[in-house]
Amino acid sequence: MISMLLDAISKAGTIALGGHVRPDGDCAGSCMGLYNYVRENFPEKEIDVYLEELPNTLKFMKNTDKIRHEVTEEKTYDLFIALDCGDMGRLGFSAVLFKKVRLSVIFMATSVVYPRMREHAEGVMPLPNTRPAKKQPVILPAPEFHKRIVIQARLLYNPVMKCSLLSRPMTCAHDWISRVVSPGDAVVDATAGNGHDTVFLARLVGPSGQVHAFDVQEEAIRATRERLEKEGLLTPSVRLHLASHDRLAELVGGPVKAIVFNLGYLPGGDKKTVTRTECTLAALEQAAALIAPNGLLSVMCYPGHEGGKEEAEAVEAFLSRLPHHSWRAGKYQLLNTGTPAPFQICAFRLD
Repeated sequence: MISMLLDAISKAGTIALGGHVRPDGDCAGSCMGLYNYVRENFPEKEIDVYLEELPNTLKFMKNTDKIRHEVTEEKTYDLFIALDCGDMGRLGFSAVLFKKVRLSVIFMATSVVYPRMREHAEGVMPLPNTRPAKKQPVILPAPEFHKRIVIQARLLYNPVMKCSLLSRPMTCAHDWISRVVSPGDAVVDATAGNGHDTVFLARLVGPSGQVHAFDVQEEAIRATRERLEKEGLLTPSVRLHLASHDRLAELVGGPVKAIVFNLGYLPGGDKKTVTRTECTLAALEQAAALIAPNGLLSVMCYPGHEGGKEEAEAVEAFLSRLPHHSWRAGKYQLLNTGTPAPFQICAFRLD
């Protein structure tokens, strides 16, 4: 069922989220959890969340300032997801949006769908709940999924921690990095690529910090510069190096709080130009020496392309040999993708 929800999200261009009136922790947490998940994993989607004003005790969650408290324009969304709400009347002001969309998904924390929802849902697909329901769920014939459907389930996403079983490995790495990097720190993007990680790091350290970004391709450095300019982050504190990452020790002075590697080839570029095992291992050895105490070394490996498997195995072997008394290294990889799945290894320096 989770895959069906993700399929619906991937097919929609515009998405609205809503929950019950007088939102509590379950409602606000599930809405903000899904909102943040979609923004981070489907950045091309337009998504809005509609809720009544939250209590101050719930405003610690990320992006609660983005919540819309009224419907200000006539807008038809491709997809509406109602969370922790099985009664049309309890949707409050956002019910008008629910009624107008092409596909409706109710994503609930309970097992009950109330009658007023039936006319707007042509199918209900329940998932096993962790506790007995007080009422039996409404079971309607399941239609083709491009029509309206109701899914009852629990979202595997923590609104406070961005990482979840639904997350891409790089999303988890960003979450972990954000926990160790503070404004004013020095950080390194060892494989600039199209600039996504460079922008992420530049936001974390702010104008008082320092970012070094490396790539051997002029196309990558140009794309990174353009992305930084677009985000207003191209400052003197961000240094772009048209150089291999095995020159880290030469071009980066002093300890750094995080170093990010995203191996393989440049997305959208020449797939024959890839990171090489010997160069990557030399860079990792220098990176391990540069990481400050309580800093993080993050490496995204891609075993699927030519030479990628050998490089990934060499990276894993290198990081596995880091001394246990001063490092903690872990690996995150989805196991049931049917293909050699990319995996993330993060190593945290203790001292």
